[in-house]
Amino acid sequence: LVQWDYDDNPTPLFMAIKHRKWKDAFKILVASDSVSLSSKQQYNQASVWISRVENSGKLRWRLLPLHASVIFKAPLEIVQLLLLDYPDGIFCKDDHGMLP
Repeated sequence: LVQWDYDDNPTPLFMAIKHRKWKDAFKILVASDSVSLSSKQQYNQASVWISRVENSGKLRWRLLPLHASVIFKAPLEIVQLLLLDYPDGIFCKDDHGMLP
């Protein structure tokens, strides 16, 4: 499980989806851009969980880009590319136990 904090370092793919910048999301997915936590670790952006926590440390929410694509009503092409990049995402439940 690779989880990044929304307030500190969300992935470019997640932010493109959140802001409904579909062309940017498409470019990231087609390029299969990876992101790194360190010089030794590379992650497919479609597989990175983005989370937000309260000041108390309690989890507020946690989503994959696939979950976000449903919430923000992404075009079908974006959803298909997310599934191609991270097929297991379809089986991943968000913080509420919901599948995409």
